[in-house]
Amino acid sequence: MHIPFFRSFSRIREPSIAPEPAAEPAPRLGGQLERALGRTVALLQYTADSHDALDDVFTEIDGRSRTVIEELDTMRTTMEQSRQSAQDKAQASIDRLSALSQEAIDSLTQLSADLDKRMERIGAVMETIERSSSELSLLAINSGIQAAHGGEAGRAFGVLATRMRNLAERSSLDARQVAKLLDFSPFRASFTQFNTTLAHSIGDADRRISGAFHSMSASQIDMAARMDEIEAHTRAIPDMLANARDAIERGRRVLEIAQAGCAEMQNACHGPRALAAAAQRIGAPTASGVSVLDSVRGRGVLRVAIEPRAWGMSFRARGASQPRGLDIDLAQAFARRLGVAVEFVERPWLECPWLLMAGADAGAAADVMWSALVPAPIFHRVAFSDPYVHFRYVLVRRQGEARFTDIGSLAGHTLGAMPDPAVPDLLHAHGVRWGRDSLQAGVPRLKNLLIFPSLTEVFDALCAGRVDALLLEQTMAGWVCAAPDSPWSGRLEMQAAAPSDPVFHYTVGVCDDSAADTMREELNAFINGLHSVPDYGQLLKRWHIEPAQVQPTLQ
Repeated sequence: MHIPFFRSFSRIREPSIAPEPAAEPAPRLGGQLERALGRTVALLQYTADSHDALDDVFTEIDGRSRTVIEELDTMRTTMEQSRQSAQDKAQASIDRLSALSQEAIDSLTQLSADLDKRMERIGAVMETIERSSSELSLLAINSGIQAAHGGEAGRAFGVLATRMRNLAERSSLDARQVAKLLDFSPFRASFTQFNTTLAHSIGDADRRISGAFHSMSASQIDMAARMDEIEAHTRAIPDMLANARDAIERGRRVLEIAQAGCAEMQNACHGPRALAAAAQRIGAPTASGVSVLDSVRGRGVLRVAIEPRAWGMSFRARGASQPRGLDIDLAQAFARRLGVAVEFVERPWLECPWLLMAGADAGAAADVMWSALVPAPIFHRVAFSDPYVHFRYVLVRRQGEARFTDIGSLAGHTLGAMPDPAVPDLLHAHGVRWGRDSLQAGVPRLKNLLIFPSLTEVFDALCAGRVDALLLEQTMAGWVCAAPDSPWSGRLEMQAAAPSDPVFHYTVGVCDDSAADTMREELNAFINGLHSVPDYGQLLKRWHIEPAQVQPTLQ
């Protein structure tokens, strides 16, 4: 990987000190130079690691951005198809309903015309019946008159009776015609048929409209799911960019330290005294016989590098004048054992190992790192003490959240974590994949794995819902979830780890240099004596730490 720092050598100012008279170098000159350059190389390796991390972050951001673009394109296509389909179906429904309406109007018009004709015919028949009735009435009157005269009346009455009979027949015939004309059963049959046809047509239209709305609803559900996916990916980008900025800042600080160290070493080439001054400035012992432990006792102060936000281990609460936690208590007890005071050098956790080799300013280097240090090969030129507490990783979730019971239950959800090399191994051990490592079909995968540079940020992200759960050391999770003065007490809860999960441990770090061997021996003696001290168990309870009981193979 290209590291821009190497270009800056040509711009380092010329030595400001005059060359010393030629003299035979001190016997320790080569060893000092080798040690100083070794530490500078280690700092550059940290820089390379920071740039590698930065490259991975930007690669992941690029992949997530491409996913967002692809999802947006798919969503746009789906929305356009849904819109066009809804428009077509709506138009078809409108046309169908229009045709049904016109058909109903025509049918009703025809029925109305038929009814009018029938009523006209009925009226004509009724007029005929009325005339017949009138004539029959008149004849009846005349017959009565004639019958009153007697004699010839009988004959006349017979004639009249005949006419009345004929008229009655006509009336009967007309009555039958009227009854026939007044038979509305054909009309009722036609109307019934019309109603049936209309009902079927309307039912068909209803089914078409229902189908259209169902299709639209399905499209909306699909669009909502895609929008959720986009939201999840988009939500990860700000945190990833924050991680990128953090990596850039770390790289910048390391480059400043390395540039200053190389400038000092360039000046040191002009004589032994300059070399000794440069070695002292970057934290190397000035004499092979002076150990880190002797320097601490001679100085009267043990300088301890800590992370000020390792909750429960080494942290400074808001407004507090002094840091506290399990690591703080142990470091203070170790300093009392040495008969010296203790000075805490507070830096972000990933920067603390740098201080074991060099600081940005003279005297800023640390003698030990005592802050939740898990031994791992990513820490260059760091030697580790014996373990002082064992623990497992646990899930932290929002209070009352019952969906997440183990790592496997996180499939399809967003997990938060710290930049801890143990996290990917634990996920793989549980068969869970994520990101570019999740392409195999049928393998449980996370929606997102977000790495946060700060424990404060990761807990706030869980409370805000930007992540669904956290994977964290029980040592810190215990205090965060249970301590009354924790900012997250009552909002988060801890899910116990499975007994089969691996056990990890914390150590104290010193510089991997022979000058620090006696310091590490003294640390190991102190740590091995802790388990026989009753107060140590009370100290663990004070910080809500339940150490793993199984003695593991060292991780």
